[in-house]
Amino acid sequence: MSSPLLDFQKRVVASIEWPGIGFTVAEEDISKGVTWTIASAPRHIVIMHLAGPIPTLQTELDGCGARLPDPPMAGEVWQVPQGSRYSSAAQGGRVRYAEMHIDAATVAGKPIWITPRAGFYHGFAHHGFEHLAASLRRTHHSDLSRMAERTLAHSLALTLLDGPDPAARRLIHPPTPHEDRLSASEAARIESFIDSHLGEPLRLETLAASVSRTVNEFLIHFRRSFGATPAQFVIERRLRRARYLLRHSPRNISDIAYETGFSSHSHLTSVFHSRVGVTPTEFRQASNSLDPAEGRPRN
Repeated sequence: MSSPLLDFQKRVVASIEWPGIGFTVAEEDISKGVTWTIASAPRHIVIMHLAGPIPTLQTELDGCGARLPDPPMAGEVWQVPQGSRYSSAAQGGRVRYAEMHIDAATVAGKPIWITPRAGFYHGFAHHGFEHLAASLRRTHHSDLSRMAERTLAHSLALTLLDGPDPAARRLIHPPTPHEDRLSASEAARIESFIDSHLGEPLRLETLAASVSRTVNEFLIHFRRSFGATPAQFVIERRLRRARYLLRHSPRNISDIAYETGFSSHSHLTSVFHSRVGVTPTEFRQASNSLDPAEGRPRN
């Protein structure tokens, strides 16, 4: 994952610029390690991991927790709002990623703020980015294909700016002062606690007490730090862990459901389908058809 602003070697697979939207697909060998840095994003930048292993990733991103309990998976998104700082130190294999640079005022007709987020799954954007990347790599393009590509890019940008999924919805106002957020150490402590107790009942009182806040203060500071309510964040983390286990372990779906805090196989299936767009079984079958190292179809 990277930005065209960054000075390092990569192979650009496809790239196009429309009014208000830039889209790039690139590949890079990060086996020797790399540090990606954006000092001040000139536009909103959405970076999506598409394929390839990144077992080591440490990210710093303005105003939100950026630690992930497991390596990045295909379809996960990093959002860097305009003017924000972003830095990641990563090491792995050959990776493929896409970037969308968005001028919100041009695309939406008005400035829209997006909250910085790190490593959350966006099913519609995943399918859209892959479809757009495949279309741009084609040798021949008609006027209608170019029109369809631009329409898809515009729809994706609007969805990312104002997502229909409550867990992915962005705040549409400027960032709040840092004193109204959790500190970096508090955010890391909360993330670590949630990730360590995904299979257990979680209570607001317990989370708030861990950072010496009242529940009301905690709700305000948490949302301003993570861009989601605690309930939305926990659902994201539980689904992320479920996706990881579905892809990387042979455990049955009922066991995965209980381990990740869902009450039953059917409960996980219902939430998974509504958020990811497929059932856990379908997700596992699709993952098994991919090369585990590169995330590409097996020959």
